[in-house]
Amino acid sequence: MADFVVGIGPKLSEAFRSYLRSCHKEQNVVDFTPGVFDEFKSVKQSPEERKHCSVLVFGRGDNEDFELKGFDITARAVASLPGTRLVFVGSPDGKREEIKEMLTKCGVPAKSLRVRGFVQSRDDLKRLFLEVDLVLMPSRTEGFGLTGLEALSAGLPVLVSSNSGFGEALSKVPFGSSSVIDSEDPEVWAAAMKKVWGKDREGRLDEAETLRTSYDRKYSWANQSRDLLGKMISLLNGNSDINTSLQERFAGASPGEASLQDARTLKSLKLDDQHKVQEGSTEVEAERQNSAVHQISYEIANCEADIAFFSGRHHKDTRQWLFDDFDKWFIDPGDSRAYVLLGDAGVGKSVIAGALAQRMKKARRLGAVYFCRHYDGTRNDPRNLLGTIACQLCNCNRQYSKIMGGEDGVRIMLANSNLRGSGTMY
Repeated sequence: MADFVVGIGPKLSEAFRSYLRSCHKEQNVVDFTPGVFDEFKSVKQSPEERKHCSVLVFGRGDNEDFELKGFDITARAVASLPGTRLVFVGSPDGKREEIKEMLTKCGVPAKSLRVRGFVQSRDDLKRLFLEVDLVLMPSRTEGFGLTGLEALSAGLPVLVSSNSGFGEALSKVPFGSSSVIDSEDPEVWAAAMKKVWGKDREGRLDEAETLRTSYDRKYSWANQSRDLLGKMISLLNGNSDINTSLQERFAGASPGEASLQDARTLKSLKLDDQHKVQEGSTEVEAERQNSAVHQISYEIANCEADIAFFSGRHHKDTRQWLFDDFDKWFIDPGDSRAYVLLGDAGVGKSVIAGALAQRMKKARRLGAVYFCRHYDGTRNDPRNLLGTIACQLCNCNRQYSKIMGGEDGVRIMLANSNLRGSGTMY
């Protein structure tokens, strides 16, 4: 049996708790509720009123899906509201006419109906969210419902079923209950839609923005990631105090930074456990050695995750002039042995550095990389930088590794050096 279960959203988490109560393991379920998707926050909704109100639903549309997802509820609600158009997205190839027929049988006029296939990309989904006014998720049952969350992330008003994980999550945030419908009656859904239409578009978008902000605050990716990693580390070490220490250590970090720091901490703790098993000669000696290795393990950082995180945030085909300039310097540096990138906070220096590292890594030209952080005790000490760079160079240069004695040699040199606490990098 698994040591603990991660449920995506409150509904699935409660379902797992119910399954595990018979063996008294319900406390081992962790509720991880997806937060607002930053990539959709860039969608800029137009405040201009439109002649027709468009309602969007997602699904496959087969017989089972049609009832389970409540498309009959949507169709009957839309049919009762003149001037409302229904946009159905997700039709499999060759099934569009069949889905149109099912929806028109529920009363939707053919002229007010659009049936489309699967959305092929995130950019296509963003454009779709700009075309519609409201997203419905009237599922009779739904584990979570990411499509509703994606729509809210894009700043759109949503109406979702209470029998969904997303609906349960929304009902727990300020202003969220007005978007949650506890009924399968099309008339109730139609009344909720009319209430939305009763406000001007700018007002609807302002309310959606307020709801998105409240949801984002309650279901923070960073906070939940810290809690989850804290649970994993506590499980690994059998020490519940580590969870509290971890939360204090990474308070205020961004989602990506928190995840990277948590991953390094988990790796460090695993190294400690291995050391305890290998040494373990006496309790006092094990504790002394554990303390030393614990300190050293933080000084050797694995920056692969940093490269992946920051390069992933770089938009393709931007800053090409900088990459071209760097390539010229790399081929012919002249008297300059360093390429320095200067810029104000927030201009994207870390993203550019990550993208450069990724490019050089693919070209098999990357020797070593290190990302400093002034607020992170494991990344603002010159000792950590030297250890990490040295270990990475050992991995790519056999002669250097032989001189240093490999990573173990680097660790020994760090342990015996006078660099401890000698300074802080910013």
